[in-house]
Amino acid sequence: TIGLTKEGKVSFEGKMKNGKQHGSWITFFPDGRPRWKGVKKEGLSHGPFTMWYPDGKKKMEGSYKDGKKHGLWTTYYSNQQIKDIGTYENGIYNGKWTFYYKNGEKEKEGTLKNGNAHSKWVFYNESGKKTQEGLFNEGLKNGKWIAYFEDGKLTEGEYLNGKKDGTWTSWRNYDKTRKEMQGAYKSGKMVDKWYFYNNKGNLKEIRYFSPVF
Repeated sequence: TIGLTKEGKVSFEGKMKNGKQHGSWITFFPDGRPRWKGVKKEGLSHGPFTMWYPDGKKKMEGSYKDGKKHGLWTTYYSNQQIKDIGTYENGIYNGKWTFYYKNGEKEKEGTLKNGNAHSKWVFYNESGKKTQEGLFNEGLKNGKWIAYFEDGKLTEGEYLNGKKDGTWTSWRNYDKTRKEMQGAYKSGKMVDKWYFYNNKGNLKEIRYFSPVF
């Protein structure tokens, strides 16, 4: 089967079976360059698949199973740097995923479970420096987290079901030799005693927090 534009150019080409797309298929941009190429099974995408930008550069590649993305997929920026790479299971993000900035530096990496962030994730800025790392439980921050700031400060503590909980500490340096402040959270709110320290790491002030829940 071949489809033609008003100008008589081929817009798509593929095989049919019992009135449904079945077998290899390819579609084209108006200038004749391929838009996407894949395999169909009774009308549904099934097997290898590749898509291109209008200028002929690759946009994405992977495979389908019964019309849903399945297995390893890679997408690309227009400059051909990888945008993201990871696995799908029946159309849902499942497994290890890595995302990149357009300049090629890693943006974030971790595991997705049924489409939600799960287990350890690490985040970076466009210069390749780590900004955060911590644990998720099916989409919610849950467990230890550390945040790194460009001025050299560091904050660490734990989340419980997406909210800060327990002792949190802010450090004035990555080596964690000088504290800036330390105290407890409960359900995302500051509670009880909080300790604040001066530039040398010596105790400066104690404040009390009694939030209304």
